[in-house]
Amino acid sequence: MRGSSGTKWDDIARMDFHGCYLTVTQTMVPGLLNKSGIVAMETMNTFTLVDKQDKSHVVPKRRTVFSFVIEDSVFCLYGNNLLYRPGERIMKKVGKPKIATV
Repeated sequence: MRGSSGTKWDDIARMDFHGCYLTVTQTMVPGLLNKSGIVAMETMNTFTLVDKQDKSHVVPKRRTVFSFVIEDSVFCLYGNNLLYRPGERIMKKVGKPKIATV
């Protein structure tokens, strides 16, 4: 998981999340809680998740916590740390994100 850029936190903060299977674990929008799906689109403020029934859900990043699995580890990712355009976040070195492993 570590690349030449530094720690795994840097790698996760700079990931391209398209195609990643995310689950909404905390949100201010009750109807989106526990929604899971593949990231089909990412904007500065939202992820669009496509679930198993091919329904799309636009999920705000602000004040939302997402979880995903990498190599048998579950990571929780705070959406507030991702409030950048995807291309800018990937190219820019952002501060240490708040990520928790479970």
